[in-house]
Amino acid sequence: MKKKLLIGATLILSVGMACTSGAGDWQSYSGDKRIEERVDSVLALMTLEEKIGQMTQYSAKSDIVTGPQVNTDIEPLLKKGYIGSLFHATSSAAIRKTQETALAESRLKIPVLFAFDVIHGFKTIFPIPLAESCAWDAELAE
Repeated sequence: MKKKLLIGATLILSVGMACTSGAGDWQSYSGDKRIEERVDSVLALMTLEEKIGQMTQYSAKSDIVTGPQVNTDIEPLLKKGYIGSLFHATSSAAIRKTQETALAESRLKIPVLFAFDVIHGFKTIFPIPLAESCAWDAELAE
């Protein structure tokens, strides 16, 4: 179980660091010793609760429920670094406040990832670029 947690946390942290470092291709970091050292350093500092928390996704809205209802008071969890990602976050003001809380008040300052299930389009009947790319037809997408 601990090995799975460490592997998951390593993946989350390494992708997050690659995405925030300014380079366009995350695969270019494969085997980069500096990144590996940073990931190992952060993992060594994390408690087991923080590692589990970084692999936990909460719903930002209580009115969009696709599973069991959970506590919506996430601020204490953010401050402890126990939230790795938020689903259904739509307000830019709320997203900014959440990210600022995580970066300013959590012990290790790990950014939160935000997600919304929009594979078929978000408030539109038109497909999103991800869905268009599945056709592997650039002319059709254009």
